[in-house]
Amino acid sequence: MTPEQQEQERQLMIDRVGNNHHPFKVYRGEIKEVDLTATWYCPHCIEREEPLSLNADGLGLHCTAHHEHCDYEYRNKAGRDNCRVAWFDGYKYPITQKERLQKLVAQGEKRLKDLKAAVKAKNASLKGLQARLNELGEE
Repeated sequence: MTPEQQEQERQLMIDRVGNNHHPFKVYRGEIKEVDLTATWYCPHCIEREEPLSLNADGLGLHCTAHHEHCDYEYRNKAGRDNCRVAWFDGYKYPITQKERLQKLVAQGEKRLKDLKAAVKAKNASLKGLQARLNELGEE
């Protein structure tokens, strides 16, 4: 989409939510179409190995997780126009398998770093307790 077409699409989204009365900000990022026949994954459910499913109307994708867990959906322009969809600030596009795996690796590395810091803190605490115990033993 050209910048002009993207701005028109944003304006449509603003009109759909009635910007004057709606507390949410409309998505301001790049608006692009994705190939609905490719394999895409939910940007919120990266732990799930199941890809997004094509909607019944063929105009979008949705997450197959239970609706109480995730209600993510992507629709192409025809789908957005058909259902009067508006994206809000923070909307994320579907991700590829490679992007999903990269996010999982980054998440795992962060978790490992956090666990190492927790172990280090616990070891320091145990050393302090051991020192106090040794002091009491000398009395």
